[in-house]
Formats: sequence, structure tokens, C-alpha cells
Amino acid sequence: MPTENPLVSIIVVADGPWADTFRCLQALVSGAAGVSRELLVVDDATADETQLALPRLEGVTALRSDERRGFASAANAGAAMARGRHLAFLHGDTEPQPGWLGPLSALLEADPGVAAVASRLVTPDGAVESDGIAFAYAAPYPLTPVAHGAGAPALPADDVLEVPAATAAALLVRADAFRAAQGFDAGHGAVASALDLSLRLAEAGGKLLVARASTAVHHASCDVDISDADATWLTRRWLGRVPTFDPAGRRERPAAPHRAGRPALSVVVPVRNALQTVAPSLEGLARNLTPQDELIIADAGSDDGTGEFAAMFAGERGTARVLQSPAPGGLEAALCAGLMAASRPLTLLFHPVAEPPDGFLDALSALVEQADAPSTVATPTPPAGSCVLGPTALLQAVGQASPGAFLMADAAALSGAVTAQGGRLGLVQQ
Repeated sequence: MPTENPLVSIIVVADGPWADTFRCLQALVSGAAGVSRELLVVDDATADETQLALPRLEGVTALRSDERRGFASAANAGAAMARGRHLAFLHGDTEPQPGWLGPLSALLEADPGVAAVASRLVTPDGAVESDGIAFAYAAPYPLTPVAHGAGAPALPADDVLEVPAATAAALLVRADAFRAAQGFDAGHGAVASALDLSLRLAEAGGKLLVARASTAVHHASCDVDISDADATWLTRRWLGRVPTFDPAGRRERPAAPHRAGRPALSVVVPVRNALQTVAPSLEGLARNLTPQDELIIADAGSDDGTGEFAAMFAGERGTARVLQSPAPGGLEAALCAGLMAASRPLTLLFHPVAEPPDGFLDALSALVEQADAPSTVATPTPPAGSCVLGPTALLQAVGQASPGAFLMADAAALSGAVTAQGGRLGLVQQ
């Protein structure tokens, strides 16, 4: 066994068909040429010939788990056995291209401030899959990972990009930085755990680079596919701590002019675990507000980060505030609390399932100001119920007597609840 530690420990996580793993290992012959290395392959409970073939390969240290642990746990196990100064992580479905490892290790060796370097990932048909990962705001999560450069032709390039994050499909990390960060979080999927590691490395002061001269073909379907649970976890963990870009330009776009003479409005938004839709919805509402309006976000005990986002949003907006309602009361209790806190002449009850267009509040309020108009108007927002605009005192009375009517898709039930309080409902189809 060699006594001198290698520069790089290559850790391949084999969790798919043997054909994928074998293609990756074959590609490493030219992909890692010229770099002092060791090769560790972690078999994450594969059920095919992988478990028989790996131990027979020369120059490969094979580890096997008899229970599927997931990429993060398997990669951590490989890292625990690694002797290299740097750790190269590869998904078993990647195919490193010739000269893949050299540019990565050269960047780490040249600058001690660099914590990790990722390869350019390309699709089998020659398009860029990822030149690193950035985080988009309200797209739809408040923190949505987006692959930089995705879909562009993978033309030859030798420049280096500094990026917020990267996946671990083809990633080289300083071993000491990896261990100081305590490795991947094994409670989450491959992409989410890699993005989280990237952000922890950056928070500790390390730079993350993408070397576009280093390429790896990624045979998976999409590099940033993550579950709703992982997207929620990332948002809760990193909200407000990570730079984001605004792909829709909501924060830079000037607000549309408002209808002259419109009365001041209270906008009540009852929310419960609405992290996937709340950011675009609140941004759309904010663009519809005048300085005389108020925005009340009534949180019904969310446990997915909606409440934290609402508090951050309200802290940035002088016209917004958050009311916290106990979880057992549900949305009915939250919307009632929001309605009772409303102080403007008219109130809109808005369910955060969509982004309202510019002019939405002006148009709805005009309908109740017309002669012989119904006192209250509603527009269906399935499956949440209906968004309702009317005199504040009337909506408060309906909320106290029949709060469930606001949450039902049955327009007749809502009309009956409004009529019982002396009002008249008009329906507006979007």
C-alpha cells in the first residue's frame, strides 16, 4: 500500500446501474491523468453486478453499504477513508472528460482562499447543464436554486467563474475545509446537501469556483431537481443569508400608477405553509399598494419557513406587518385575526396562490364603487377559496359568523354568508 498521501482522493458514489459506474471509472483513466490520486468507490446498496465487479478492479478501494443511505451519507463515508489533500466527489452517472481533474486541482493549489472548485457540467447532447448554481428570488421559492448557463451550447472555454454554490456531481473540495464544515448533511438529497455544503464553505470564508476548462458529462435528467422538502429546508436554513437575483425584475420594476381617488385598502393574506407561492404573491400585492394601504400577513402557525419569510418581507416594507396565530386555529383563525386587525375602509382577503397583476386592486375596488354595484366582489382562487373585497366592517362580520365561507370553492355558500350580514356579492371571473 502506498505510504505517501496522494494530492487528490477521488470519491465516486455508485448508486445506479453498473454500466453508469463503469463508464465513470473508465473515463477517469484520461480524466485524472497527471494528478497524484487514489480512487474510492462507495457502493450505496446497488442490487446488480456492481457489488461483484468493484472488488475485482485494480487500483480501486471499494466500500459497500447493504442499506441505501443516499449520496450525502455515502460521500461522507468515502471522505472518512480518504488520504488526499483534496477530495473529488463524483456522482456515478457522471463521465469526466479528458483532463478533467488537472484544472480543478491547479486552482486549489494556487490559491489557499479557494475552498472548492466545480467542473462545468454538460448534457449528453452537448448543452451546458450547469456552470455553478445561483439562487433566484420568488422563482417560486424565496430561495430557488438555478443552474447558471443551463441550455447554452457547451462551447470550449477556459475561464473561471466565482459562484455562490455548486452540486457535487463533479466537485473538488479541500479536505480540511470539508472536514471543518462537517461534510454533507446526510438528512437531505444529493443536490440540497451539496448546495448547503457550498454555502457553509462560503460562510466560513472560502471561495467557490467553476473551472470551465474542466468538463464532465452528467447523464442524469436535471442537475437542480430537488424535492419540495429539500427546497423548504434550504430556504429556512439560508433565507436572508445568501445573495439572490430577481429573474422577474420585480424589485427593480417601477410600480404602475394607481387609480386616482381609490380609497385606502387593507389587504389581509392568511397563510399556512405556503412557501412555494407566498413570495411572488406578496410581491405582486406590494406593487398594487399605495402608501395609504396596509398589508396584513396572518400566519396560521406555518412550520415550513413561510412565517420567517413573511417577517423578513414585512421588515423590508413599511406598509406590511405579520400576525401570528396559533396553529390549532388553522386558516380560519388566522384570517379572522387579520380581518379584525384591518383598519382601512375597504379590505381585500387574498389567498397567496397566485401573483396578482398590476392594477388588480384598482380594478376590484372600482367594481364596488360603481352605482348599484354589489357591496362585495369575489374572484375564485382554487383550491384556496375566493379572494374577496368589500367594506371592512362587512367582511369582519362575515369572518366572525362564517369564516369557513372564505375558504370554500362554493360561491353560493360565500354569497349566503355575505347576504346574511346585509351585503350583496358579485363574482368576477379572471
